[in-house]
Amino acid sequence: MSSPESVDLLSGVRTPICVDCGETFARAPEEAAGRHDPALPLSARCPACRQHRRDALNASRLAAYATGVAGAAPWPAPGPESGNGRLHNARCAACSRSIRLPFRPSGDRPVFCRACLQMRHGQ
Repeated sequence: MSSPESVDLLSGVRTPICVDCGETFARAPEEAAGRHDPALPLSARCPACRQHRRDALNASRLAAYATGVAGAAPWPAPGPESGNGRLHNARCAACSRSIRLPFRPSGDRPVFCRACLQMRHGQ
């Protein structure tokens, strides 16, 4: 989706128009240069509307962290509840989270949830 633009008829200069507030805004040269994937389109919102949208999207997450509700409930174990004989219950050796594995743990080696395993591998 390309953003709407205002074109000055005398100079031919194109200025983007914000899709939220309708005001024209200037794009910083480093905005296009700093993109990791040049195939992605540039934002159709002005910097103030982008910040306002980010704040609105993150408001519920910030409220959950502020009240301590974010980590209060235990994480559900991934995988189907029935197991059908293919998944086996276990506990992560690092965080004690309940996990389900596609193999029966032997008990002689520790098993880790995905998050702890990625931290151990430095990812």
